[in-house]
Amino acid sequence: MKPPLIDDRITRAFYLRARRELAENFGLQCDIDLGTPFLNALFWGSLKSLADRVDPSGFCQTSFGEEGNIKCYGTSHYPRDAAEAAGVLASVGLTDLGLRILRFSLEHIPAGQYYLPHVYRRDGSSRANTVQVDTPGHLARALERCVRQGGPVPEAEPLYRQLREVCRAAWRHHYHPEFRLLDAGNYNEQGFDGSSELLLDLFTNTAMHSGLAALGRVAAAFGDENSAGEFAEQAGLLAAGIEQRLFDPERGFYRSGYSLDRRGFMPEENWIILYCRRWYEGRPEAWERAYAELLSDTAIRWDDHTLVTGETPGRRFMLLGKFFAQQLGYFAGTGREAELRDGLCFLEESVRRPFNLYPEWWFHHRPEKLSGYIRDFLADHRELWCAYAEDPAGDYTVDSGNCEQTAVFLQHMLDDILGVRFRHGRLQLRPALVHGGGCSALPVECGKALSFHYENNRLEVETGLCREFELGLPAAAGLPYIVTVNGIPAEARRESGQQLDTLFVTCPPAAGRIQITVHPEGDRV
Repeated sequence: MKPPLIDDRITRAFYLRARRELAENFGLQCDIDLGTPFLNALFWGSLKSLADRVDPSGFCQTSFGEEGNIKCYGTSHYPRDAAEAAGVLASVGLTDLGLRILRFSLEHIPAGQYYLPHVYRRDGSSRANTVQVDTPGHLARALERCVRQGGPVPEAEPLYRQLREVCRAAWRHHYHPEFRLLDAGNYNEQGFDGSSELLLDLFTNTAMHSGLAALGRVAAAFGDENSAGEFAEQAGLLAAGIEQRLFDPERGFYRSGYSLDRRGFMPEENWIILYCRRWYEGRPEAWERAYAELLSDTAIRWDDHTLVTGETPGRRFMLLGKFFAQQLGYFAGTGREAELRDGLCFLEESVRRPFNLYPEWWFHHRPEKLSGYIRDFLADHRELWCAYAEDPAGDYTVDSGNCEQTAVFLQHMLDDILGVRFRHGRLQLRPALVHGGGCSALPVECGKALSFHYENNRLEVETGLCREFELGLPAAAGLPYIVTVNGIPAEARRESGQQLDTLFVTCPPAAGRIQITVHPEGDRV
C-alpha cells in the first residue's frame, strides 16, 4: 500500500469539522466511525457535500465540489441522482432535507405530463425532458426511508400521493404484460450510452421492482391499503418477468436487457448485470456468475489492484464510482473479506484530489479511440483531468462530489460496511468493518436509535427498538463456531459466504444493551 500523502491528523481534523458543521447547521445527532481517519474523512466530507448542496427550494445540484467548484453537468437537478441523496440524508436522520429534495422533483413535473423529467434547472424548468422509467423507483425508496425515520407525517403525504400517480402512469404507458416487464423509455442512459432503442432492461425493472415494493409499504403507512396491495402486486409481476425473461439459463446470470426491436438479448454485457443486485435479491448464484464474468472479461490492473470495471471493450480505461461502491457492498455481503480490504485500500491510495469527496469515476489511461458521450465529455473538460497512467500524481478522479455516485457510496457504507439495513421487513445489523468501528445515536425507525461498537468479533449494541431485529457477526467459512449473547451460548442462523460466513442471532424488542461474540469451537469462552 502506498504511504498516505495526507497525515492522519489532518484527515481526522477534516472528519471532525464536517461532523461538527453537520450538527451545527443541520441538527445531525448521530456519529459514525468507519475505523480509519481516511474513511471517516471521505464519508463525512461526502455526506456534508450532499447536505450543503440542497437549496431551500429542494434543488439538489449534481456536480458540486471539485477545486474551483467545477460544475461538469451545469446547474442541474437530476431527480434520480437527487433521490439517492434524499435517501442517504434520511438514513442519518436528516429527513427534512430528504423530503425537500423529493418535493422539488415532484412539484416541477410539467402540467399534463405523466413522467418525471430527466433533468431540471434551478428554477424548476426542464433541462432535459426524456422519459426514464426507472426514475420514480428511486424516489419511492427515498420516500420510504423518510417515512420510516420520521413516520407518516403530514409533510410526506402529498409527496406519496403525487408519486403514487406517477408510478401508476408509468405502469399504464410502459408495462408489457406479455413480458411482465417495463420498457426503459426513450433514453437508455444507464449502460446503453443514451440510445433510444426500445429495451426491457434489468436496470429499469429491478429499480422499479424495489421501488414499487417500497411505495406499497409507504401506502400502508398512510392507511391506503388498496394502493399497498396494488403496488405489491406490481412488484411481484416484475419479479416474475425478471426471472422468466431476463435470466439467461445458458449463461447463468441476469442479462442487461432484452431488445424489442431485435427480439433478443443485447449483445454486450456490462456493469448492470451485477449493479442491479442493489434492488433485487434474485438468485445468489446468478450474481456470483455475473461477478465472475465481469472479473474475467473487464478487469484492469491499477498498480497492485485488480479492478473490475464492468465496462464494454472501448471503455475499460475508466472505473465508474457507483459501480465500485456497489462492489464494496457486494464484497461485504458475500463474505469476500480479501476483496473488501483491497477495495478500501485502493480508495485510500487513489482518492486524493480532493481526498474527502467521492468521485464520479477514475480515469486510468487514455485509450486510442473514444466514442459517444465520453468522447464529448473529455473534450469539454480537456484541461481538468489527466489519466493516472499519464501522471500518477495528477488529478484522475473525475467530478468529485458527483451527487449520484457520492450518495450510492454513502448508502453502501451505511447498509453494507457499517451494516445497518432493513431486510425482509426487519432491522439487521451485520457490520463488515474490517478496521473496527461503529456508531452512536444512529436513527433507524420512528425516532428509535441504534448505537454499537464492533471490534475483534465482539459486537456491543444498545437500542430501544420495539420489534425483533437481527445481529450478525463474521466467522471463517465452513468452520464451527460458538455464539454467545451476554456471555450465554445462543442459537445462531448461519448464512454462507465466500471467505466469511455470517452468524445471526435474533434479539427481542427493547433489548437494551447486548454483547454478542463469536468464538471458534473449542476456544474457552
